[in-house]
Amino acid sequence: PKYFCSPKKPRGETVFSVLMQLQQFNFVFILHVLDAILPILSGTSKYMQGKSADVANILTLVNSVIAAIQSMKSSKSFSELFQAVSNFCQSEGITVPYENNVPLPVSDSGKTSRRRRPPGNLQDFVLLSNIGNRESNMEAGPEDLCREMFEILDKFTSELQRRFWLTAQN
Repeated sequence: PKYFCSPKKPRGETVFSVLMQLQQFNFVFILHVLDAILPILSGTSKYMQGKSADVANILTLVNSVIAAIQSMKSSKSFSELFQAVSNFCQSEGITVPYENNVPLPVSDSGKTSRRRRPPGNLQDFVLLSNIGNRESNMEAGPEDLCREMFEILDKFTSELQRRFWLTAQN
């Protein structure tokens, strides 16, 4: 599409830049995280669009979706997904930048060392890179991927709770 390319860059350069981004392990990992979450939401979404949907069933379904998403927030789920993405990337010729392709142990809360926060106007987005960061995304380790995965899961959970006026379930 013509809107995809910047008028300041030649078309080929822009396409090459996008292709390079698509072939980074971190990008593929985030796509796999979303690929795990979206099917969970699909059934509930289809039910809510139906003519026979009622509020009681919708709230029950939303609560079960929230529970399913929260169950993904564990070091075991992260390790399994990390290994699956590593295998996928190796089969597709995408470099896996981590030593021995084994993630570091992480706590189930997903909390590791302190991390710089993105600007307030970007809080609802997943940043793939930040030019002001002192470390590049390619050098970020598996613990950073785990943190990103847990942040995505938390965003989905909190947005479902906000939209359906549910209280936080801990």
